Amino acid sequence: MNRVTLRAALVLGSVFVCGALVGGAGVKVWTERQVIDDLTAGPGRRFAHHFLQDLADELSLTAAQQDQVFRILQAHRPQMDRIRQRLSQSCALPMREQKKKIDADIRALLTPDQRKRFDELIAKQDERFPPMGPPPWRTGRGMGRHGWRGGQGSPPSPPGP
Repeated sequence: MNRVTLRAALVLGSVFVCGALVGGAGVKVWTERQVIDDLTAGPGRRFAHHFLQDLADELSLTAAQQDQVFRILQAHRPQMDRIRQRLSQSCALPMREQKKKIDADIRALLTPDQRKRFDELIAKQDERFPPMGPPPWRTGRGMGRHGWRGGQGSPPSPPGP
């Protein structure tokens, strides 16, 4: 192998390695952006995106058809959000009441020392899983870098009955 052929092979190999690195970095950035978009989107937007993608894949939709389906999903989104909100509120209260009954039944079986620890565990659980209220993306508050947005140390309170 002469020097020219060796040099050409090295240049070609270098170009290939650089292309692979740039392509890998591009895929990483794109993937991270998709994950961030999914995490910051409300359930309606996340559902619409995945539903549209599934339809496009399964039905081989054209770009024009995908645009039209997206517009249809967006047009119905406010109604779906209202229904989702009503369901969330109507289910949360009965579930909280049932949980209180379960906790009371369990608490009645425990010794005084166990009750104290049980109460601590329930308090910690209530901090981790606060009662359901409006979703954070609808109130303008939610988890930010420094806790809940809006300068508050806890999540938004559920709406009153």
